[in-house]
Amino acid sequence: MKEPKPYGLNELREMFLKFFESKEHLRLPSFSLIPQNDASLLLINSGMAPMKPFFTGEQEPPRHRVTTCQKCIRTGDIENIGHTDRHGTDEYNINLSGRRARSVIDYLIESGISPDRLQSQGYGESRPKTITKKLAREYPQFKEGDVLDEEYILSLPEDQQEIADQINRRTEFQVLSIDYQMY
Repeated sequence: MKEPKPYGLNELREMFLKFFESKEHLRLPSFSLIPQNDASLLLINSGMAPMKPFFTGEQEPPRHRVTTCQKCIRTGDIENIGHTDRHGTDEYNINLSGRRARSVIDYLIESGISPDRLQSQGYGESRPKTITKKLAREYPQFKEGDVLDEEYILSLPEDQQEIADQINRRTEFQVLSIDYQMY
């Protein structure tokens, strides 16, 4: 007996989509992970969420049979983390980064996200950004893996120090759990 062929994720996805296309389904691209015109969701959390306007009758689908393979994030609780650069005292930076994180949480709550799903935290300059492959492409003066701590930044030319400081000033989301019960 022949061993079954092991398929990779991309091959399985393509087989799934082609099967439905062969059954006269219109293939749609994966929608954005950021919900469009739906304040009830922070992120797309199911493959059907982007098609909600079709189910509710708000929009007419492009065809009555469609197929897609939707990216989604299933998460319950999310922490919004604020960071600052190296300027100012530790106390000031922790306070500032906490206020930045809290302002994003306030916006999400005003947009309809349940407050019991969200937390905010300010870390000041205690968690410097590590340059990713994507950031290294955008800022070729930095290498992937460079850690933008104060010692590294001070070793840079002055114009690059400001860029590194700007990269360190950020707000990030961290998934805290994936067991949120909607009902």
